[in-house]
Amino acid sequence: MRTGTATRAELDGEGTRLQAGYHLSEDQRAVARLRKLAGQCVPLGQLVEHEGLFTGSIFKRVYASGAAHGKPYVSPSDLLKVEVRSCSFLSPLVGSDRIERLALKPGTVLVTCSGMNLGQAIWCRPDMDGLIASHDLIRIEVNGSRVPAGYVYAYLAGRFGHAWIRKQIYGGNIKHVEADHLEPLPVPRLDPQLEVDVDAKVRRFAELVASYRQGLDAATQLLFSHLEIEDIDAEQWWDDSRHLGWVHHGASRETLRALNHHPVAAELAGRIRAGTHSLLGELCRPELFKGKIIFKRIDAEPPYAVMLLGQRNAFRLRPYGRMISKASIQGLGLQVPPLSTMIPSHGTLGEGELYCRAFIVTSETAKYAYSGDFFRCIPIPEKVPPGYLFAFLRSETAFRLLRSISAGGKQQEQHPALMWRMPIPRLEAPREEEIHQRIVTACEQLDEALLLEEQARKEVERAIQEAS
Repeated sequence: MRTGTATRAELDGEGTRLQAGYHLSEDQRAVARLRKLAGQCVPLGQLVEHEGLFTGSIFKRVYASGAAHGKPYVSPSDLLKVEVRSCSFLSPLVGSDRIERLALKPGTVLVTCSGMNLGQAIWCRPDMDGLIASHDLIRIEVNGSRVPAGYVYAYLAGRFGHAWIRKQIYGGNIKHVEADHLEPLPVPRLDPQLEVDVDAKVRRFAELVASYRQGLDAATQLLFSHLEIEDIDAEQWWDDSRHLGWVHHGASRETLRALNHHPVAAELAGRIRAGTHSLLGELCRPELFKGKIIFKRIDAEPPYAVMLLGQRNAFRLRPYGRMISKASIQGLGLQVPPLSTMIPSHGTLGEGELYCRAFIVTSETAKYAYSGDFFRCIPIPEKVPPGYLFAFLRSETAFRLLRSISAGGKQQEQHPALMWRMPIPRLEAPREEEIHQRIVTACEQLDEALLLEEQARKEVERAIQEAS
């Protein structure tokens, strides 16, 4: 809970708005600082292209069966992730004009305008090019001749810009902010060289994140090309009519659940078992190879605290979480070493859900603690290169295999015995090392990108704080 005070004069100055969150002290200080710099600020509406500050119109979504019949469609929460994945496709029946207006263009600044992530600034990266995004985003097409777009993003993503956006939020159960509300948003113009330097950092950050995704995809594709088998995709999985019903003989007491005997998954596993392979449980440190860690959360402040990330935040480019005591979690395995593969171990089976989607911990993200709702695959280096293991576990084939070994009711979790026996294909040592190095290079690019983005935001915040 956050607390703050507001005077009668402040209430009158803000139009007697009585929402408590509107007058929170940290936001008050940030907005007060911007007001002191009013003479050095320009309204955002004067820095954009003609009609360059807008949201898409509300429309009825008509979905297509796959990429061959539609355009990849993403929500605002999808765009906050490191790896942006589209799990649905928008049909041309929606209208070509509407689709074109909702298509993302690299270099655009986006702001979420409703829902849980309201007010978050997003830089449209090269890997987002052409994606069709929800109308629940404010598009800001900055006029580059007036101000560098990367500088505007860093300002809106930082403390001062975000605080000003928060002051415009309205609504009851579902909060909103509109494009019109951002037109008077004050953008400080302090130092032209600072703006150029920040813009360069933001653009380099975007290139590195896109390269990270390309590097991961290339590593996984190389792995399957060496195996001489095809990595299944979602369309192939659902187009196979065997998932509608099947007969299985020889079920044991270990599991009677039909999903665990899925014929398409059994076929995929059979292809791997037909060649050289290892069992997942043999390759990982046994004391941490588990998907459920129960512990008490004890709040603390830096430097005695570490940020705890749950499943949703662990996939975000800029995660946020609860600060808990470092001492209280020592020895529990909540913090893992770089190049560990983390797999969400509780969730539901929706196509867009994170359950069973693997991600890798980098040197930069190893500073976080991860909740007990992850299966921790910490490879034994003598048995498998960590990057190689992740290159397979992030594949669509591995995702479908992991989903097929689920147990539980509404909340699913991987069957521990089936998880231990999940087959991992093996290659000659030089080829595995090559794939591992590609993953390592990609992780280094992501770490550099995260540092650049943070530096850009901090430089803008520092300049505003120090301005006279």
